[in-house]
Amino acid sequence: MLKRFTRKIVLNAAILCLVPRGISYSQDEPKTAKKRESIEVQIKVTDKKTQSAIDNADVQVRWAEGQEADFPSAVTNSKGIARLRDVPRSVVVIRVIANGYKTVAPKFDLKAEEQPIKIELEKETKTGDESVAEPRES
Repeated sequence: MLKRFTRKIVLNAAILCLVPRGISYSQDEPKTAKKRESIEVQIKVTDKKTQSAIDNADVQVRWAEGQEADFPSAVTNSKGIARLRDVPRSVVVIRVIANGYKTVAPKFDLKAEEQPIKIELEKETKTGDESVAEPRES
């Protein structure tokens, strides 16, 4: 748990270092620019073998060619549900990390996917290096 918390702090600090401080938006931007439709995404994380909910799993959503979201992650509750707001209705990659399970990062098309999005995790079979399960094709 402490390892994952430390990893999150380091990752967030690295991201903050990369963000320019004085971002200013041009007043000359066209007013016809369409705002992307955003939705709340619910993800249900379960054990693939037992179908039981996995709590305290870290869920990250990425879109726009690998860019991380403004609200990049959430943690599953005791029912295995994580909720993320302001996610664009587009194709996204949802990465799930949980202790004792293989990390997965499947793609989903949020224009067609039903909620909650169900992701099943397999138990990790080896110790040491982080294992990554094969991504699911939608």
